[in-house]
Amino acid sequence: MYRASLGGGHAAHGVYRHALVRIITPLLEPLAGGVGWSPLAVALAGVLMSLDPAPTLRQRFESVLGVLDAALSRRRRTGRTFQSFVKALSVHGPAALTPLSEHLRAATRAAAEQAGRWSCNGLVPVGADGSKFDAPRTIANEPLGFAGKDK
Repeated sequence: MYRASLGGGHAAHGVYRHALVRIITPLLEPLAGGVGWSPLAVALAGVLMSLDPAPTLRQRFESVLGVLDAALSRRRRTGRTFQSFVKALSVHGPAALTPLSEHLRAATRAAAEQAGRWSCNGLVPVGADGSKFDAPRTIANEPLGFAGKDK
């Protein structure tokens, strides 16, 4: 297993990832069943690989295999190659993450409604960008000001 993908050692590997798998697995219960790269295994691997700090996908995959082997029952053991994961991802990928994304949407809405911030003036804000770009420096754009530091 690639050492950098452990994120600093035993604590990150043993506590954080297994806790995350325990939390996510009940949300993905409709995907359970099957052997090898089941939709459940594909979804778990995709989420864990997206959070892994290793520099390459193959190294992230190696790290995630160890977590999946510990988290899934022995009869559901996943494939052992990155190519098999990519192939399974192309088959199960979009449908595998649907239960998780639906749960996250519902939880986000519930938290925002509880705080009274789901809508703003009748509109639902779906994102914000804090980027600062200067408009072209023309006479017509002078009232807009400048995004950078005042110099």
